Amino acid sequence: MKDIDFEIRMQLLRVQPSLSLTQANEMIADISRCYFEIQKDNAACGVTLWKDFWNLCHLKGAAVVSIYRESLLEILVFTADDALIHESEHLAACEVDEFLRLIRDRSRAPEVGLQVPMSEALPWMAKTNAENHETA
Repeated sequence: MKDIDFEIRMQLLRVQPSLSLTQANEMIADISRCYFEIQKDNAACGVTLWKDFWNLCHLKGAAVVSIYRESLLEILVFTADDALIHESEHLAACEVDEFLRLIRDRSRAPEVGLQVPMSEALPWMAKTNAENHETA
């Protein structure tokens, strides 16, 4: 199994060396936090049909984008300025293709990110989410 935290952390520190370890870890924790918040909201609203969705975490010129698909989690790490937040805020979380087009046209987002099958991503996200609730 991949060391997902390590792989993302190394990508983040390559993209933005001035990030502290705490900042990088918070950006990584946001991946699982977003997933579980969306799942909780969907359950509360009675949504049962899966729709892919995206999340953007941006700090100090570094962006972490998570694309949550039914069977795959894809994580893209790249440099981006604050304008990306403003340009993407009108897109719904389920508008994945439009969002990917935006980040690839606007920023130096890679064509393919770190791809983790959901069978590996779900236990990792659950562990990450639990660890962050313990320290909160």
